[in-house]
Amino acid sequence: MPLWTTPGRQLNNTARLTLQNVPLQDEKLLIVNVNLADVSDMYGAEIQMRYNPAQLKVRDNDTRLDGIQIKPGPLIAFDNRFVVQNMADPETGTIDFAFTLLRSATPIEGDGVLATIVFEILGSGPYSL
Repeated sequence: MPLWTTPGRQLNNTARLTLQNVPLQDEKLLIVNVNLADVSDMYGAEIQMRYNPAQLKVRDNDTRLDGIQIKPGPLIAFDNRFVVQNMADPETGTIDFAFTLLRSATPIEGDGVLATIVFEILGSGPYSL
């Protein structure tokens, strides 16, 4: 997963990405948080994930927009950011999500949820991402 500090300069990959299953009462949904930890001076990020479309279907976070989107997390919940790519492809079972901070934004530090993915369960597990 690429992480950027300032435009054009990539971090040394000291940040960590983890996936966290969010417990739910609904057995037909699987909610996954994409967490970042130990982030320092982050200016942007891109994640690409694969899932089995025979088992899982991404639930669209914003039906007003074309395509299927995941939910940007609280780590980037401010005005001075731009989501460059936010697309789930149900045919190929891929998710592409990328954002960058705008010029006046302070780089991101610390830990937090970068994005949340809500899957509808179509087939039996185990599930892999």
